Amino acid sequence: MAGGGEMLLAIDVGNSKIGFGVWDGKAWAAGWQFPTRDAVIDALRLQGRIEAELRLAHVSSGIQEAILCSVAPEGARAVRAACDALGIKIRELMLGRQAGLEVGYERPEEMGADRVANALGALAIARPPLIVVDFGTATTVDAIDRHGTLLGGAILAGGRLSARALAGGTAQLPEVELSAPEEAIGRSTREAIQSGLVLGHAGAVDRLVKEFEAEVGRPTVIATGGLSGLFAPLCGSITRVEPQLTLRGLAAAAGKLRPLPGGR
Repeated sequence: MAGGGEMLLAIDVGNSKIGFGVWDGKAWAAGWQFPTRDAVIDALRLQGRIEAELRLAHVSSGIQEAILCSVAPEGARAVRAACDALGIKIRELMLGRQAGLEVGYERPEEMGADRVANALGALAIARPPLIVVDFGTATTVDAIDRHGTLLGGAILAGGRLSARALAGGTAQLPEVELSAPEEAIGRSTREAIQSGLVLGHAGAVDRLVKEFEAEVGRPTVIATGGLSGLFAPLCGSITRVEPQLTLRGLAAAAGKLRPLPGGR
């Protein structure tokens, strides 16, 4: 947390969307999203949106610091430029060790910063062991052991990415709306694709959680991400849904973030 009880702007730069949240130390005072592609194309528009949202939330004068995690470098550059223009100091969460999180990867630097933030967010709201499922452009399933170590996990193509890949890689299969079919057995090509993409994806997540449980014990399973509203109700393994989990992890990291060599 920023010193002196100041408001904190948390920013999650994803492949598809950039999530923003204003944390007052106890709750979210504001939150909004912006398409990553639009931010890269028009950084001035991004700056205007940030300024407008802060003004609407009546916190524009109280924001002096931001913390960011990113899996999209061009989007992150646009965000840094916008924050700099608005006089907001920005720091970046890149590695677990910056915030005191142990990461069990053989090469911890390969762990995506969003997954680190998710783990920090989960640890801020629940006791380990934990499993975090992030339904985004990619779906990630990560395990945290009872000691609070982020062990690692699994990465799947996300629902919309799978839908586009299926349509683009075949001659006759269309890209369909990503929604749960009324019945598992599709009675049309559209329904059959929806069954495979949605029910199949939910089943894959449940299988991974089951396999992870054998290694970490009985965990709390937390879902987050833009597609969690669709997939979480279909996954019997998921305990709770926390849409702002990544941002919550950034807020938790802010007060203990140590700079890396080079100043970030």
